[in-house]
Amino acid sequence: NASIPVSKLPEELLVEVFSWLGPVVSTAGVASPWLPSAGACRRWREVICSNPQFWRKILVYKSVFWMTTSLARCRGVPVDIIFLAEHFPHRDLAVLLSDHVSSIRSLEFRHTLPEWAASISALLMAHTMPILERLT
Repeated sequence: NASIPVSKLPEELLVEVFSWLGPVVSTAGVASPWLPSAGACRRWREVICSNPQFWRKILVYKSVFWMTTSLARCRGVPVDIIFLAEHFPHRDLAVLLSDHVSSIRSLEFRHTLPEWAASISALLMAHTMPILERLT
């Protein structure tokens, strides 16, 4: 693969191309426009996984692993987290987000059940979120 022209593109150009991709929803319920590109080859995966730009908006369905991996890859850049499914283990929310509260710019809870309220309250009471701009 290293001999084909696309493999010789500089990382900055690949990042720009990936940032123009449209939305895609995988069968795992993880929506990320660049996700299919990460599976194309090792280099593209390394570029995507190592660039915090691709991890600034985290769409969470039910996977704790996806959320924690995404937060680790954002490496402290301001992040927007959107919870899109009621089946996420919300009781662990304060613990799962504790190491990343200083980089959370927005939290959005869609399609959540009323019992999420206690978990959200516990999160907000347990941590100061210095850059939080939006909570919906």
